[in-house]
Amino acid sequence: MEANRRPPSWRTVPDRRDGHHAEIRNADGQRIDPFGNEVTRRSPCKPHTDRLGLALKNDYSHIKGLADIYLEDSFVLSISEAPNEIAFALDAVLTPANPQYQPPKPDEQYCYARGTLIFEDVTAVKWVTRSEQQYTDVTGDVDLGNIDSLNFEPGLYSVEGDWGSVEIRSPREPEFLLD
Repeated sequence: MEANRRPPSWRTVPDRRDGHHAEIRNADGQRIDPFGNEVTRRSPCKPHTDRLGLALKNDYSHIKGLADIYLEDSFVLSISEAPNEIAFALDAVLTPANPQYQPPKPDEQYCYARGTLIFEDVTAVKWVTRSEQQYTDVTGDVDLGNIDSLNFEPGLYSVEGDWGSVEIRSPREPEFLLD
């Protein structure tokens, strides 16, 4: 199957606010991820309202370079802050549209690749919540959970996950750089 085509049983449900496709559902109406697996958590594409009441209705799939990454099942390995920068080290899920995509290993559900989601030229970082919770998988690897949502309006990004919620101000779009 071509990388850009969905199986015929998939259908997208447009987001009522901006017409973008916010969810994928199978023929039975169940929410599924880009790989056809059932999704039970809330939609990452829901508009987020920050503490100032700004609706951030664009999800990360509208950011060049992030559309072929599936953040909701990617693992956050660490978060680092430096002057004018915040970076999330990830074991990222690559979708078939990503040029680096390979079929998943026999014991894995997705194609994973190590990389960094980086926000540069950051003018402000506001941690709304923060958690030190860590998770250990069956192989003993430790992570901080997933990125449940990354919503934005130009210059303002809201990122949420098991590790917390942070608002980032930057004139530049974030980038995902493979290790």
